[in-house]
Amino acid sequence: MINLSINQLLFVWNELVSAYYGVNAYGGNVAEIYAFRLLPCDPLAEHGDKEAQDERMMLAAESLFAIMRKFSEDFRCAVYPERHGPDKPAANILLRDGRVHVKVVRQ
Repeated sequence: MINLSINQLLFVWNELVSAYYGVNAYGGNVAEIYAFRLLPCDPLAEHGDKEAQDERMMLAAESLFAIMRKFSEDFRCAVYPERHGPDKPAANILLRDGRVHVKVVRQ
């Protein structure tokens, strides 16, 4: 499930397209996605509720990985967190580091 605004979705999609063509500003075929760009609005989380903050980060991670799957299908390419490889997808990368480096490999 994708729980993002249109602007958030387009931001991530654009980063992946740039990486697909090898012109991403971060590192050619690698995009750097920050968690704060994917967070849904949640007043409780913004006022310090730890449970709400954890839920919001999990939604951001789920959304990112859903976009990665969709992008991979549409562009017929491999899309995965760079440090973990295509066989080890881990949503906790975003949760742990606050960012994830996403590699796009054309096939």
